[in-house]
Amino acid sequence: MFFAIGLILLALVILVIAFVGVFGRFPDNWEWVGIVLAGIGLLMAIPSALKMLAGKPKLLAYFRNEPGGLVIMLKNIPLRKGGIWHRLGIRRDSIESLEVSFELSESGSGTVKQPIIHTTIYDHADGVKKNRVTLPPTFSVGAGIEVVYWDSNKKVATLVGDAQRQPLQLERGKYCIKFSFLIDGIPINKPTNFVVGENVMWVLPNPDREDYRIQ
Repeated sequence: MFFAIGLILLALVILVIAFVGVFGRFPDNWEWVGIVLAGIGLLMAIPSALKMLAGKPKLLAYFRNEPGGLVIMLKNIPLRKGGIWHRLGIRRDSIESLEVSFELSESGSGTVKQPIIHTTIYDHADGVKKNRVTLPPTFSVGAGIEVVYWDSNKKVATLVGDAQRQPLQLERGKYCIKFSFLIDGIPINKPTNFVVGENVMWVLPNPDREDYRIQ
């Protein structure tokens, strides 16, 4: 409440300063009416502009090396409570539609080992695997993707399949996997690497981090 009033006063001060700077005099009564109306209009437009700037979804991907293989955990993080955007009433939008696909190739030679896989996504909200999920803003993980299964006894890595392709057993080596995150109809591509040897693990640009912003 007080924050909004402060913004109104600030907008009016800026308009008055601008008026004096242009016309070189203080506004009269009718000009004050125009300035107040302009200030109200400006203030009403601010939330929409800020919503477009700060309220867009922010998808984070966590690349995890699990005992059972390689997985990616996904979440759409909300805006920080108590921050300026939160005080202005801005909230993070949900991702209404998220789909993920990927293509696997040999790192170095670029030879495609598996064409595009339309992977299923584990929805943490209801515990069901789906081709498409919704991610509301939350600090907890909202969805997960299994990419490679690992048999620790046999030392065998297997790439997941989909409705069109069977799972693919992988030889030892380094692989490039090109992800395509389709976020509300907009594709965002992110390539990364992993290795298969005595174990299987992600090879990330920054080894000290496992979370990377997708959008």
